[in-house]
Amino acid sequence: MNFLKLIVKILVIWILSIFIGFKFQIDQLPSFSLLFGIYLILELVFSLGKRIPYFELMFAFFGVQLLISPFADYHYFHNDIFGVMTVDESKYFGFVTYAILGIYLGFNVFSGSNKNQEIVVRKKIEGDSLKYEKIGIYLIIIGYVFYLLTLVSSNFVFVSISYLRFIGSLYLLFSKSSKTTLYMLLVWIPFAIIAIKSVIFMNIIIWGLLLFCFFKLNKKVNKPILISWMIIGFAFLAILQSVKHIYRESAWDPSVKEKLSLTTLIIDRVNNLNEDQIKGIGSIINVRINQGWIISHGINNLGDENRSLSQNYIKQELLGIFLPRFIYKDKVLEGSHIKFEEFTGWELDESTAMHLGIIGDLYLNFGRNKGIVFAFILGIILGISHRYYLIKLNKYPDLLFWSVLIYFMIMRAGNEFYSIMNWYVKTGFITYLFFKFLRPFLKTNSTQIPSNSM
Repeated sequence: MNFLKLIVKILVIWILSIFIGFKFQIDQLPSFSLLFGIYLILELVFSLGKRIPYFELMFAFFGVQLLISPFADYHYFHNDIFGVMTVDESKYFGFVTYAILGIYLGFNVFSGSNKNQEIVVRKKIEGDSLKYEKIGIYLIIIGYVFYLLTLVSSNFVFVSISYLRFIGSLYLLFSKSSKTTLYMLLVWIPFAIIAIKSVIFMNIIIWGLLLFCFFKLNKKVNKPILISWMIIGFAFLAILQSVKHIYRESAWDPSVKEKLSLTTLIIDRVNNLNEDQIKGIGSIINVRINQGWIISHGINNLGDENRSLSQNYIKQELLGIFLPRFIYKDKVLEGSHIKFEEFTGWELDESTAMHLGIIGDLYLNFGRNKGIVFAFILGIILGISHRYYLIKLNKYPDLLFWSVLIYFMIMRAGNEFYSIMNWYVKTGFITYLFFKFLRPFLKTNSTQIPSNSM
């Protein structure tokens, strides 16, 4: 029944796109793409308070970065220097929109009707909340030990286990411990400082939103106020993005003696805004948000007929997900420049990192029609996996906190299939090991926490 309602919503959007297209002289598919992108954002907003919206966030990023932003470029900004859409919009949206729709429908077919299971779980956790304090403290300590190790090596195990400090803070957040505030500050203040200094604001945005969702789980969210804050936040981020490159050069260039203040740069930019500068800032922001130009280059470079690729990427990546490097010596490296260059025809310098994203991966490996079919299959796989996670929440309420580790990579439209599934499988295994072996040990004095076998 829920899936039928979803189909009806898509049909309503399609009908509205006919009206919008006729009124503003826009072809129907681009019009539908714009409205579908807006719908995905609204779905994220209305999911808040009901669940931790990992997949709603993923689809919202799809909507912003691959639908709305490219639409804005085609119809308003018309970039012709960098971030250029190299194919016409019918060809671009003719693949990207249907691929996103395929993943979206596939996910919702099998993800189950118990999407609000996390609310039920929160009530279980609150019933025994003090029993989780000990585990939370241990996880924060372990996480910080492995975080220090990441300063020496970026080994996957070190990086992923360093995330336990965030998971531990969530254990404390849901406990009634008097130490909650102290441990939350110990985890999140250093993280925020490091993220700001490294100018990686996306991490702050994602983690900030996730923390908000955990705070608001099973609580009423004032949607008008939230939307107002989102608009204000977007305006702030727009200004921030327009000065970020100046601040980044100042922060990262060791030859600069007098470091620039980010606050001063933002205030100066706001005080000197005019109409042309607003459009200029909008154009800069749109280039940074828009991931669609990469896919458009791939469509233009590869075409869809008689394509012959030098490598079978999907086969190599599937093997790389399930086999360790000591067994599979030719295991693929994430963020391959060769892969990007073959897809787009662009040659990147060694210091530049760009990714195709899931949608780009689908086109690279399968072309247009098969890519859309495999998008639907991928959605089914993600939906079934998420349903399994929701079922396990009944046995392990604190699995709710571990979801931030498992789903961390799934939330960004720019992450590729290999990065996402590699992280998904390996962190899932780490989570399994914790609940199977370490959790029983840590809960020695926490007898009320269920100890079912996973």
